Amino acid sequence: MRPQINRAPPVLIGTGLGLFRLKIFIWVLLIPAGLLALDYGVSRYQRGLLEQRQQAKARLQRAALFNLRTDVAELTYGPNRTYRLTLYLDNPFPEEPLYVMVPSTQTYVQVGTVWKEVPSRSVTDQAGSVFKLTERRTFDYVFEPNIQEFEELIPGYMHMRFSNSMLIAQRSEPKDDLFERIDNYYVYLKPRTADDKRIFKNRFPGQSPLWIPMPPH
Repeated sequence: MRPQINRAPPVLIGTGLGLFRLKIFIWVLLIPAGLLALDYGVSRYQRGLLEQRQQAKARLQRAALFNLRTDVAELTYGPNRTYRLTLYLDNPFPEEPLYVMVPSTQTYVQVGTVWKEVPSRSVTDQAGSVFKLTERRTFDYVFEPNIQEFEELIPGYMHMRFSNSMLIAQRSEPKDDLFERIDNYYVYLKPRTADDKRIFKNRFPGQSPLWIPMPPH
């Protein structure tokens, strides 16, 4: 008696091809969908970073423009023919930190319709240094307005402009989160060679002042 041999049923050509095609079709759908999801996630992350940077920039700009107070504190005579300018910087909101680079200041005298720069320098060598502004601080500069003829909007007085620029940040080691603020201060300044009799015609109450502050213009 011959032993029985169990043979597998014959496999027809093309059997399983439909399932294979279905798998391929699913992968064809999943790969682009995955790429789209990844692209969406990256775009959303980048938008989030951009919004954070824009918000930080807006906070810095607001603090630099509105929290930081600065103006001319005093003008006095210096040695020889010079004058001494004192500027102040103040942060009335110390809970919002401000890091400021020591101001760079230029001095101008109006001659006719133009501003002519005159020699000026910082009294202390602090150029380029950064400090945390939590209270009122002052900075002194010496300048020499060696101009013989100048515009006299007030008889006998020079029309002066002090241009002050500084970099501001809200952390001690900023990268690109810096804001540059430029201020201009205007005063009328009495020359050392002023004719007091001529100045007296301005009818000042009492002694004629050395300097007269002016609003921005």
